[in-house]
Amino acid sequence: MTKKELSTLLHKLDGVSIAEGEEFLDKGDQFPKVVYWDYVWTDTMASGNDYQTVVTYQVSFLSRRPRDPGLIHLKKLLNDIGIHPIIYTEYNPGQNHSGEYHSYFSIEVVEDVA
Repeated sequence: MTKKELSTLLHKLDGVSIAEGEEFLDKGDQFPKVVYWDYVWTDTMASGNDYQTVVTYQVSFLSRRPRDPGLIHLKKLLNDIGIHPIIYTEYNPGQNHSGEYHSYFSIEVVEDVA
């Protein structure tokens, strides 16, 4: 999977706000939302002494309820293309709101970061 394919897949989620960058986790009060960002870059040798970079992204799904239909849809989209991530979920109580469910997983993509 490439980063463009990941972005295209995430944008198939109707009614879900999508943003790249960890800073968007706490911005806005629109739910549900997906926020994703890279946190590991690994260069790998390709044929002809060229390098490609495998980039690991965290994908976070935030909603006001557990097992949000958007999260279930995202899991199905990934499963349909043979990707079966381990999805973790935690509840974060809110100070000025009812709290949120944070489901997250990592995914590796091939990216040109040169």
